[in-house]
Amino acid sequence: MHADTVRRFIDGLREGFEESDADHAAKVREAAHLEVLEALYLGLLEGNAERVAAQLTPDAVLEVMGSCTPLAGRWEGRDAVLAGAGTNYARLADQRPELEFVVAQGDRVV
Repeated sequence: MHADTVRRFIDGLREGFEESDADHAAKVREAAHLEVLEALYLGLLEGNAERVAAQLTPDAVLEVMGSCTPLAGRWEGRDAVLAGAGTNYARLADQRPELEFVVAQGDRVV
């Protein structure tokens, strides 16, 4: 992973949330979820599996959509999510994530 690109991605999470929601200051719950995402991606950037695992609940779900990508799949449970994410990240040597938008509503952040 390219550290600078991932750092910009992490920094952009909150900025994207604030830009996309005029009422963002009142959304305490959603802001807390963004903090979890920031810590999760920072753990990925650092290669720190323990930090990533600490952000996941036992019933975590990871779903990567797509029918023609080897990364697609659904993993349920902390251990399965960690294994699936590890496999997918290992397949992508030159990652350069781009943040398009952030929407946070209740317990969902996309």
